[in-house]
Amino acid sequence: MKTFKKYLQGFETALGITFFALIVLFSLSSLIIRNFVETAGAIQFAGWVGETIPHLILLLGFIGASIGISRNEVIRIEILQRLYSAKIRSYIQPILYFISAGILVIYAYYLLLSAEYGEKVWIFYFYFPVFSLLIINFLLYIKGVDSVDHHESDINGTD
Repeated sequence: MKTFKKYLQGFETALGITFFALIVLFSLSSLIIRNFVETAGAIQFAGWVGETIPHLILLLGFIGASIGISRNEVIRIEILQRLYSAKIRSYIQPILYFISAGILVIYAYYLLLSAEYGEKVWIFYFYFPVFSLLIINFLLYIKGVDSVDHHESDINGTD
């Protein structure tokens, strides 16, 4: 299972690099086309790129969250967790990850429903693999594949 996790992390990194490269490429091409080419097709392409870039940025953010989850380097709001012992915290964190995975499933279902009413349905289908990566990371953490250290020094506020 650790081999699967290693390949998953490599895939996430490659996907993040790909989306970042697409954002840069689309931004530069849109800039060049809008300033130097004045055909109707080029202007239409620039408009399409302008609508696609925000989705790519959002997807890149979700991929970054997935990478953070797989490395256990996520920002946590641990106000109440500081009050509990390490044993209780070790039970709370999987429950929170399970709830987060459930919220992603609901959000993915909402995207599927809302995509049916829009013109550009295809862009919403890029969200499902990224959400799947997030859900897989949450479930792998819950299963305990990585026996992750909960950063006791961060939780207790000591170095």
